[in-house]
Amino acid sequence: MKNFVWKVLEIYKPFRRIALVMLLFLTVMQSLSIISPFLLGKIVDSVVSKKPLEFILSLAGISLGIFLLRDVLLNYYKEKFELDWVDYDIPRYVANKTLKKVFSLSIGQHNNQHSGIKQSIINRGEHSLQTLAFMTLYEVMPLILKIGVMGTFILVRNPLIGGVLITAGLIFGGISIYINSLLQDELENHQEIGHRNYKRHSELLRNVELILVSAQEKKGQDEYDQALARYSDAGKHLWKRYIRLTGLRNVAIGVAKFAIVAVGVMQVYQNQYTPGDLVLYLSLSSDLMGNLWSIGPIHRQVLDLYTAVNKYFTLLDIEPEVKTDANPVKPDNLRGRIEFKDVSFTYPVRKYIVSDEEEKSGEDPKPRDKNHGALFNVSFTIEAGQKIALVGHSGAGKSTIAYLILRAHDPDQGQIIVDENDLRQLDLHEYRRRIGVVEQQVGLFDATLRYNILFGLQNGQQVTDEELREIARISCIDRFFYRLEKGFDTFIGERGVRLSGGERQRVGIARALIKKPKMLILDEATSSLDSENESLIREAIGKASQGKTTIIIAHRLSTIRDADKILVLDKGSLVGQGKHQELLESCETYRNLITHQIVKP
Repeated sequence: MKNFVWKVLEIYKPFRRIALVMLLFLTVMQSLSIISPFLLGKIVDSVVSKKPLEFILSLAGISLGIFLLRDVLLNYYKEKFELDWVDYDIPRYVANKTLKKVFSLSIGQHNNQHSGIKQSIINRGEHSLQTLAFMTLYEVMPLILKIGVMGTFILVRNPLIGGVLITAGLIFGGISIYINSLLQDELENHQEIGHRNYKRHSELLRNVELILVSAQEKKGQDEYDQALARYSDAGKHLWKRYIRLTGLRNVAIGVAKFAIVAVGVMQVYQNQYTPGDLVLYLSLSSDLMGNLWSIGPIHRQVLDLYTAVNKYFTLLDIEPEVKTDANPVKPDNLRGRIEFKDVSFTYPVRKYIVSDEEEKSGEDPKPRDKNHGALFNVSFTIEAGQKIALVGHSGAGKSTIAYLILRAHDPDQGQIIVDENDLRQLDLHEYRRRIGVVEQQVGLFDATLRYNILFGLQNGQQVTDEELREIARISCIDRFFYRLEKGFDTFIGERGVRLSGGERQRVGIARALIKKPKMLILDEATSSLDSENESLIREAIGKASQGKTTIIIAHRLSTIRDADKILVLDKGSLVGQGKHQELLESCETYRNLITHQIVKP
């Protein structure tokens, strides 16, 4: 818990001055809040001693003035300050911190995490961290100040009643800490069930079309309802246990209230204090006890927030696997020569985001995938400007080579040399700026065609309409441009749903080309297209690859036969390289690929 508190303080370090201003506001307001009960006590004593009515009314007027100063004027400026510096800035700060961390992780690390679980941890963590900050500023800090200011005031003026209050507070706090230790494991388990439910929910929404065409609506709903029932049952058991434990804690408050009344009345009867003093102490004590009682719901919420935020901190603590040197080489004039020197690589097991406690337990919270996909002592050279094709069975290592060139992972052994520099020494951001990538499933935003094409450009880079039209011509977008009602400003829908598969591929090619890359990587860009679309994409690739180092992963012979070099992979090893005709004569694996139409004609 101590480590957790330090992490929260560290993450909100930029807001420390704001917190101090809030603390100043709250201290003044809580100090003023003592004056009203004090004046009420004086009014009672004045009535009992039959002082002039004008004097009593003046005390009431002062009390009204204090109320207006504290609850109207000071509260107005406090809330204005909160609006200007807290209410919107904290969520913005947390969201930016999350994205910065997410973008610092390698492509491989993201592929190695389940997106649904990761999204759940981020969503719950961000929300919980923000809620924790607001609770601290708006509930916990005022509560601590009120208890501190009023408790000190009572202790100084009436040590006996103050001692009763301190004893009750210590008992209350001790039981609360004990409850925390008992329920921590159950809370973490409850959160884990919630993350798995979010994962299932996101998968159902993502695959809604599959569910509908398979007529499996009831199955999907029943499975999710059963998952929700498990979450609900665990939550009910957890919080019923919490309620039983807090019942003991609340007894301390009831006993303390009775003790304060008894002590106060006794002191008045013994003429140690006036009836007005009794009113003051009972008023302040009742306020304090009420605040102690309100700690219960706050405590329950903080317990729930703790597990979510702790999991979020675990995500923030993940170290990037791919790191850039402190003084990296900036590839200002990238030529695109690539050399693999005895490169070996094995994909890591699929990891799940686990806390320090889970790692220390030595138990895996989830089953993990086995090692998959690897390269073994692969060596080859791609000269600048060459068009290279990678072929092989599924799982042979084709996409792995592309990933390593992009530096999604670093190889376990060997070197990847780019223009005479070890890839690890290059400035990764500048290097990727000069690479155009077209995936088999092109990622598209629910935005305009223009936005999606220009997405790869850096801030400040400008493209004229003429340049955009030329890119559209090279990538064959002009072939379907006529049906776009607003041209480049047409919204293409979520994941480009308003476009066909071939049209989405062409948008991907345009996005890659608009960067004016020195290297192109095309990962099976035509594998799932019909012959007409495949012909158009092949034409677009032919235009796009001119003068650029181009790496093509493909299954169609028509796409690869004119490559300058074909690399043949089998079970992670390079078993052949050369031109099409050479490989037909010298490489049995390549002949088998063509014979069995794994490389399609």
